[in-house]
Amino acid sequence: MGGRSFQSHVVEEDLHPHWNEVFEVIVTSIPGQELEVEVFDKDLDKDDFLGRCKVSLTTALNNGFLDEWLTLEDVSSGRLHLRLERLTPRPTAAELEEVLQINGLIQTQKSAELATALLSVYLEWAEDLRLRKGTKPPSPYATLALGDTSHKTKTVFQTSAPVWDESASSLIRKPNSESLELQVRGEGTGTRGLLSLPLSELLVADRLCLDRWFMLSNGPGQELLRAQLGVLVSQHSGVEAHSHN
Repeated sequence: MGGRSFQSHVVEEDLHPHWNEVFEVIVTSIPGQELEVEVFDKDLDKDDFLGRCKVSLTTALNNGFLDEWLTLEDVSSGRLHLRLERLTPRPTAAELEEVLQINGLIQTQKSAELATALLSVYLEWAEDLRLRKGTKPPSPYATLALGDTSHKTKTVFQTSAPVWDESASSLIRKPNSESLELQVRGEGTGTRGLLSLPLSELLVADRLCLDRWFMLSNGPGQELLRAQLGVLVSQHSGVEAHSHN
């Protein structure tokens, strides 16, 4: 789903396995996409196929929430219980502490730590990058480290003012303590500039967004980018957070 695949843990010798796992994915293109789940019996030699089920992402996302038993296909019997929820990023930090609290309550032992926010970055262009050997323009590209994902832009040849016009997104778990790390490098010439942007700065920005020039460290130059956070609030977590005054 969304170009990603996931694998659950193995439940040993059970006709009615309970996985209780949560998987999160960023979906950017919906038409025609399906969520496909395949069930296997773990074996030392070759895993035995126990069935599959498919869900149209258009149907799931239009509904916003899906909680159903689905019949397994290509086998004589079996059902799979799925819960799907679309989380729409909200440009306000007001509910962040509540989301952190709820995620702690619904976190399952086998699942990765749940995301609390979506970070979207639009990298436009840079200017005044350091020249090669003092006189020659570099061939720059940029790398972004966003949460547990990374993105590398195209290389723009022989210029100190590269235009990238590229976007990247990542799920963020602890926006209070994580940072966006950006490097501008030249092909074969090393680092042209660095930027470390604490996401805590986005949490106090208007609509959780910064859209401006940023000065690069480790050399001259600046970078024009837009960084936007959106807090992910579940409407179907099944628990309520309680704030204390």
